[in-house]
Amino acid sequence: MNLDLEERTMMTGLSILLVEDDAGLRKQLTAFLTRKGADVEPVGDLKAARLQLSQGSYDFLLLD
Repeated sequence: MNLDLEERTMMTGLSILLVEDDAGLRKQLTAFLTRKGADVEPVGDLKAARLQLSQGSYDFLLLD
C-alpha cells in the first residue's frame, strides 16, 4: 500500500477543529489535513472556536 494512501485512510472520517490566527498557516494546515482525508473546520480565533464547539463535536482540536 502506498504510504500517502495509508495516511489518507487513517485520517478519513476524522473531524478536526483547527484554531490558527495566522491566515496563511491556517490555509496551509487546512489543505494538508484535507489531503490526508480529514474533515477540517478552520477558524481564526477563540471566539469562533467556541461557537463551533457549541454547534457540534470534533475528534480533535488543533490549536497553537
